[in-house]
Amino acid sequence: MVTLVLLPGMDGTGGLFAPLLAELDAAITPVVVRYPCNEPLDYTALTSLARAALPREGRYVILGESFSGPIAVRLAAEAPKGLIGLILCASFVANPTPRLRRLRALVPIAPVALLARAVGPRRLMGRFQTAALRQLLRDALRSVPDRVLKARILATLDVDVSAELASVRVPTRYLRATEDAVIGSAPAEGYLRAAREGKVVDVVGPHCLLQCVPHAASSAIRDFLGTANNAQ
Repeated sequence: MVTLVLLPGMDGTGGLFAPLLAELDAAITPVVVRYPCNEPLDYTALTSLARAALPREGRYVILGESFSGPIAVRLAAEAPKGLIGLILCASFVANPTPRLRRLRALVPIAPVALLARAVGPRRLMGRFQTAALRQLLRDALRSVPDRVLKARILATLDVDVSAELASVRVPTRYLRATEDAVIGSAPAEGYLRAAREGKVVDVVGPHCLLQCVPHAASSAIRDFLGTANNAQ
């Protein structure tokens, strides 16, 4: 039995993991970490919250989805007891959209939540979106205030955990969405440059891999868990 610690995307609610949870093998025990919806916390504070949720016993793998990749890397770099692997899913170790750094001043005044609900399904899910998935996404975004989303966007502009990733000793894996219209493929290359014996697995799907193609994503996760277990 292996525990899979799931760190959520920018919404932070953990609710978007529902499609993946329905596909996971019975031998995998999921732990969904949820971030406070009403607090505009930075990466350091969110890492502390995630650290407190790590299992006290047994073996586990940390999966950082999108926004949470840097948090997952920081935790893995601490080499906590029981950790046997790290997965980054459609994520990044450094600012995935450098061009947005020039627009930093606009983030505080932009209607981020409104834009996310309006264009989010198309950008995040592409041709894989369904009515049910669109509703799932909108429900998650509706519970997160604009100021919290803005704080998390600003946090991504300066983050860089490349050095921390280079120090991670357990096996790591990057799940790259082949049709990612949000961060593209460059972050996977950044992961490969920093990771010790890193490996990228391409999964056909959009940025929201775990939601839109949960069967394929769970298969890739299961394969990695086997690799991580055998490495111990």
